[in-house]
Amino acid sequence: MISNAEFSLCWQSPVAEHTERRFSRSVFLPEQGLNCSLEKVAPGKAARMGFEAGVLSGPYKNDWVYTLPLSRIRNLAPQGLPVVPRRGRFYPRKLFHGLAGTVGKPEVPLRILKVEVDRVTVDLNHPLSAYAVNMEFRIHGAQPGESRTGRTGAESWPGDLILGGPGMQAPFQGIRTDFQEPEAFTRVDPGSDSEFYRTPRQVGHVDSKASGFIRDIYAENLKQGDRVLDLMSSYQCHLPEDKDLHVTGLGMNKEEMDSNGMIDQVCVHDLNEETGIPFPDASFDMVACSLSVEYLVQPMEVFHETARILKPGGRFLLSFSNRWFPPKVTRLWTLLHPYERMGWILQLFEDTNQFGKLLTMSVQGWPRPVDDPYYAKVPYSDPVFVVGGTRK
Repeated sequence: MISNAEFSLCWQSPVAEHTERRFSRSVFLPEQGLNCSLEKVAPGKAARMGFEAGVLSGPYKNDWVYTLPLSRIRNLAPQGLPVVPRRGRFYPRKLFHGLAGTVGKPEVPLRILKVEVDRVTVDLNHPLSAYAVNMEFRIHGAQPGESRTGRTGAESWPGDLILGGPGMQAPFQGIRTDFQEPEAFTRVDPGSDSEFYRTPRQVGHVDSKASGFIRDIYAENLKQGDRVLDLMSSYQCHLPEDKDLHVTGLGMNKEEMDSNGMIDQVCVHDLNEETGIPFPDASFDMVACSLSVEYLVQPMEVFHETARILKPGGRFLLSFSNRWFPPKVTRLWTLLHPYERMGWILQLFEDTNQFGKLLTMSVQGWPRPVDDPYYAKVPYSDPVFVVGGTRK
């Protein structure tokens, strides 16, 4: 048994570099030769190892790909709406009659490979099974100012490490994922965003631990004195304070941005009303969009504009978690798994043809800080997902 352990998985798909970070209070290590080296890791130190494709997830098996009649699809959608399978997307196995326990782990969702008039081809392999993985294992000491609950019980690895989505953000064998949905960018509240955000809320969408992870990821992509646009900004930027940055906030509420001590220049602008970003070409070294991409109703246009205002070599980083304002979130966002959301954002980057060096990152499982208002109800820090690219 090992306590306070962090696993970092790094893998490369044809479209991006991916990193998954997981924290666990207790890890059960079965008696295997591989685990002996992990047991010897001292607190604060790390062990590194590489795995060929399929070692952690199980090898990819062609006989786990099935062609099924569409008549076997169950109606699992709310309000009785039919489920329409789409190429490249993931769905729970229980969607298909008699398929849940066929092969592999039932909790691993299936991927749609092909949709025809009366049948569909599904893949039950783990989405990470096609990729080699590098792992770093680190033992942390006591976590000051954090919950003592964390994850309960003993967790085994490697199986538990790759559950929950890793691999789903990458398209399969060059198959373009179909993210089209009827009324994809409609919202419960179709009214004016300017009116909705007129009153300052001063509400944080993640706890301080999660905010710190976002800040650290942004910091790795910044240099001293960089010019940064905080896109869809509010009273909190999630930017590092030690980089002497010049920060412009573009958001909906002036009062919130005025109260943000990181912002040097305020721009009140509604991107859903006018996708044009009111700055000259190549104005910024980095654009950060924190916890807000799910509100964009014309995301492709905003991505093109972001490319325009970035300097060559500049970075565009978007972060999100699992909380948002329900009246203003787009319908598509609510239909996607968190890892599919990363895949959708990656596809937006690709479709601009103006970004390279694409990346995704996930950070999950850390204990929630004890001073967080949700500490008694939620033992874990909010999950963090980041997608980024470099302006060509």
